[in-house]
Amino acid sequence: MPDNQLNARWLSKPDRRRAIERVRVNQQGIGNKHFKAYQLKEALTDPLTWAFAFYAATADIPNGGISNFFSQLIVSFGYTPEQSLLYGTPGGAVEVIALVACGYLGDRYGNRILFGSSGLVIAIIGICLIVALPLSNHNGRLGGYYLTQASPTAFVALLSLISSNVAGYTKKTTVAAIYLVSYCIGNIIGTSFSHIVSKTIPLIDHLDRSADLPPQRCTPIRTGRDHYHRVLERLPLRLRVHILVLPQSK
Repeated sequence: MPDNQLNARWLSKPDRRRAIERVRVNQQGIGNKHFKAYQLKEALTDPLTWAFAFYAATADIPNGGISNFFSQLIVSFGYTPEQSLLYGTPGGAVEVIALVACGYLGDRYGNRILFGSSGLVIAIIGICLIVALPLSNHNGRLGGYYLTQASPTAFVALLSLISSNVAGYTKKTTVAAIYLVSYCIGNIIGTSFSHIVSKTIPLIDHLDRSADLPPQRCTPIRTGRDHYHRVLERLPLRLRVHILVLPQSK
């Protein structure tokens, strides 16, 4: 596929000029790729640039944990490591369907942001299912994981806004670069949380062992998955979110 009207081989020279005239009104240019300092300055001082960056950095913190540790997350639901690889596959299908559906509806009804944001709403519902459902409800929490895979719709919608709404080659590439760097920062932060979480359960375990509990509340010290789930059930909901969504690294 050609990258602009000038490279469209099936168009004659008069047709290429007509195609260029049709997009002149958007003032985005088609072939001038020279660096322009004033566009760089404009990109760095535009609040919308940093609004894009803020969203990419914050919204992709959970993505860093879920994408890199999805297998361990599914194992924490009560499945085996082999089953986690098999049951993680439908998550990719959910993501593809959500992206195609939101892209089509956004283009059809002329509102990419609205339909892109719907994927975030679905992902939030999935997080709520993972955190709020009983630990014994393996299938329900697995379904919640599948719903979280709809979250990239908003990221892609904003990426398309940068492509279509930011004028000037230098400014557009600068804004896109800042957006993608912020996306990477969010994923790095999300992955780093796993190291914090890996120290949380042993600390709570130590406190549980050393607590001076009444005799009627004393229970034998258990190890393995049963003890892991018992400790999780004693945690505040906010802390359970970090532990269940960003599982321990191995």
